[in-house]
Amino acid sequence: MARLEAIIRRTNGSYKEDTIKFKDLVLNIKNRKAFIKDEEIILQGKQFDILEYLINAKGTIITKEQIFDRIWGFDSYTTTNVVEVYASGLRKILKKYDYDKYIKTIRGVGYMLIE
Repeated sequence: MARLEAIIRRTNGSYKEDTIKFKDLVLNIKNRKAFIKDEEIILQGKQFDILEYLINAKGTIITKEQIFDRIWGFDSYTTTNVVEVYASGLRKILKKYDYDKYIKTIRGVGYMLIE
C-alpha cells in the first residue's frame, strides 16, 4: 500500500493530503519542504523521506530493513547501514529544534517516532 501511495504521489496523483504534521513539525509533501513553527528546515531528499515515513507510522517500530526497502528500494547497491547514517543526519538537523528526542532507536531493530 505504501508503495502504491508513493507511486501515485510521484505521478501527481492526489492520494494523500499535501501536508502531514507531528506536533509543530509540518511536512509539505507536494513541494517536499519541512517547517517547525513556520521556520523552514532544510532536509536532503532521503532525510525528508525517512521523516515522512516515521511520521506516517508514528508510534510503530519500523525496522531498518523496512526503511531501506521503502526509501532506497530492493535494487539498491548499498546496505542497510545507510539508514543509520541518514537517521543520524536527520537527528542532527532536528536537534536545533529539540525534536531529535522524538526519534527513538530500538537497538538492533530500527526506529520509532514517539510523542
